[in-house]
Amino acid sequence: MTNNYTSILRATTSTGTRLGRNPILFFGLLLCMLFSSLHVVGQATVTPSYEWLKAVSFGTITQAETSGLTIAIATDSQGNVYRLTFGDGVLKYNSEGVFLNKIINSSQLNDPLDIALDSNDNIYVIDYEDQAPFTDNGKIRIFNPLGVQTNIILTSYFRPLGLTLDYENNIYVVIYNDGSGAESTVSSELRVFNNSGTLIKKTEGPSGHTLSEPYRIGVDSRKNIYISHTANDGEVLVLNSSYQYLTTLEGMGSPGSVVIDDEDFIHVIDYSNRIDFGQLLNYKDITFFEALILFNNINAGINNKEFGIRIYDNNQNLQTPYFKDHLELPIDIAFYSCGDRMYVNNSKTNNLSLEFELEIYNRTP
Repeated sequence: MTNNYTSILRATTSTGTRLGRNPILFFGLLLCMLFSSLHVVGQATVTPSYEWLKAVSFGTITQAETSGLTIAIATDSQGNVYRLTFGDGVLKYNSEGVFLNKIINSSQLNDPLDIALDSNDNIYVIDYEDQAPFTDNGKIRIFNPLGVQTNIILTSYFRPLGLTLDYENNIYVVIYNDGSGAESTVSSELRVFNNSGTLIKKTEGPSGHTLSEPYRIGVDSRKNIYISHTANDGEVLVLNSSYQYLTTLEGMGSPGSVVIDDEDFIHVIDYSNRIDFGQLLNYKDITFFEALILFNNINAGINNKEFGIRIYDNNQNLQTPYFKDHLELPIDIAFYSCGDRMYVNNSKTNNLSLEFELEIYNRTP
């Protein structure tokens, strides 16, 4: 997530409030921008703690009806939360979890898996459509803040799995080909585009650390890149801004989403080798028998409190081994720095159904 001070000021004045006539609001915004600017350069050293505030229901899905499955969340410059679903489009909520509107209809997407917003609140959704011509199967769809599609970046026959943007609005996407389609070679790549959609970098990973079915990606203020993938039974690979190997995060079991906050603290969802994040990404395609095994493993993990969030500092040192408060099966994380909020897309089982909730936390400091 990046800060957009112009958007914050524009959003405030558009409501009819003049900052010059409201000194409290004016100085509040200045403080927000000051602390946010400190976050961008990664100057904070105190590991954040989180106090649970409330949960907002996102509904229940079954294996037969997966359209409402919430696979990713993101926030904009005003703290609104965007919920990406398998088959119900993108839904928008305010910072307190109150539903506002459906900003992107399901008819505008095919098989979406991740969402991100840039500093101008444009919406990026990775999508996939398995049909000829195979050169345009994978897509990064770009929508303006009103939900109108304005551009598409193609990823060929590769299926995009994870997406993020840096503070310059460069676009990072991890993509995967399982060898079952037009191209039989199993392969994975990281691709980086500038904010105009021009390819900057394409790599399968540095020597000795080839990407293997990458799931999610995050980027910090120094443009270090964090990629969760299946190599070595699941790990988070860290590359520097030159795309060279830097390190591998310690203490990881089977990672899922990787999200970097504005203070460069690294938050990684870990499933403790109990389940594989790919099973959730491909949930609508698994068989009943596979779903039964998955639910048994999920239930065991929830009962044993094995799922949570690992927090690392900006030097990749583990600070919080496991944050688990009010979490059963976390799927994704988002932050709103000006509101000191963390949002977690959380799930729990009910027989062979999954119930989704948005967990809202207050952050300190």
